[in-house]
Amino acid sequence: MAIKQEKSSMRSLHIGATTVTPVVKSLVMSTGGSGVIWNRPWGVLVSREGRSSQKRIFNMTRLAQLSIVVLGVAAAFWLVERFSGRKEMLR
Repeated sequence: MAIKQEKSSMRSLHIGATTVTPVVKSLVMSTGGSGVIWNRPWGVLVSREGRSSQKRIFNMTRLAQLSIVVLGVAAAFWLVERFSGRKEMLR
């Protein structure tokens, strides 16, 4: 199984004298004839009057996913702690 991480540019958008180019980061996992590619936004390249700058994108979706996972794990630990001694109380 080969795992690679790549950064690539998408098609540029020209607005007047400004050029905006989206950049994505890809995680590529391949096994022989099949594989999985996961693309996520990384940022944009902004070119204006001969000057270029990179602007990172803060991914709110990833933060929401991480929050849901953390809350789920915390709830699972709380439920186990709360109901682990329940059998002894019923006897």
